[in-house]
Amino acid sequence: MSLRKQMGEYVEIDAGGVTFALHGTLEGEGPKARTQEAPVALHFVAKDMEKLGTSLEAWGGSFFEGPTEKDYSGFKVLEDRFRGPDGNRMEVIQNL
Repeated sequence: MSLRKQMGEYVEIDAGGVTFALHGTLEGEGPKARTQEAPVALHFVAKDMEKLGTSLEAWGGSFFEGPTEKDYSGFKVLEDRFRGPDGNRMEVIQNL
């Protein structure tokens, strides 16, 4: 594994061709943000959000927010949230 990017508490890690992100709680969220409904959020980095979205839906995932451009203190991404077929919440970002 290797570190791809670090910005404050946010890091992207390359795990042999699969990139995932870890970060602390974002402003406005707190320990209560993780609930029985959404106990864990996994974050993945995609090179092509549209292509990945098609694959995820075919896999049985369901999107609940839709792709949104976000700016996290100068770190610009296209972000989408979905639930896997098992109900776990996941997030996918594409760096802009």
